[in-house]
Amino acid sequence: SSTPVYQSGFWPLWKQLSLPKAPSALPFDFRLGKFLMQRLAIPSDYVLQFILGRASYVLPWEDKLCPGNPADDPETGAEEYNAYAIKKAQEVGRATKPDPVLDAVYLALKTPGEAYRALAEDLAEAYQGRYRFLIDNLAQWDEETRWLRADLVFSNSELRHLSATQVMALRTRAAEA
Repeated sequence: SSTPVYQSGFWPLWKQLSLPKAPSALPFDFRLGKFLMQRLAIPSDYVLQFILGRASYVLPWEDKLCPGNPADDPETGAEEYNAYAIKKAQEVGRATKPDPVLDAVYLALKTPGEAYRALAEDLAEAYQGRYRFLIDNLAQWDEETRWLRADLVFSNSELRHLSATQVMALRTRAAEA
């Protein structure tokens, strides 16, 4: 038959050559299950670019400014970037443990409103041992701060270890009218 080759499922050579090329640089992270892989750099990965009239070598897959990107020399840039990438990859698995006391102090100081002012007052009193966050008081607590106060039920002893700066800031916030 006279059906053209590209209509029968094959692309002509000119069409294959005109297709956009796959990117030469891939993103630095590939998701494989729950593991994150960090790409390392070699000197040949760097591309010469003129940034503000100055020649610099950049990594095409790294969109952030970081050690080794941009670099004056690909050799030293690769060393600096790899040290940075390894450190960053090692920190990925470390999750910061939530701290309900610091969260409550921060929100009591930074969030406007009477509910957070009252929370600041109770935190300052708990530091002195004159107040305890108890689950029995759940119904009495303001709806806005109830979730914070419920977390503090398990942290009454930690409230006695607030810094002087935190306690003074809480007292100042509690005195606001």
